[in-house]
Amino acid sequence: MAQGNTFSVLSSKKYNVQRIFHILNHTLYTILTTFYLFFTAAETNALNKGCGVATVLLYSG
Repeated sequence: MAQGNTFSVLSSKKYNVQRIFHILNHTLYTILTTFYLFFTAAETNALNKGCGVATVLLYSG
């Protein structure tokens, strides 16, 4: 009986860790996507205004 309990506790802990990683991964992906979209929009905006300096600074910075 104790062995079964230990196994269920371990498997539930493993499940929780996987769930936490899944949430973190999803959050990180969302943040990165947002930053990517923001920088792409900023870059496009800078190019449209003919301001190449901002684009250069963005890449070198």
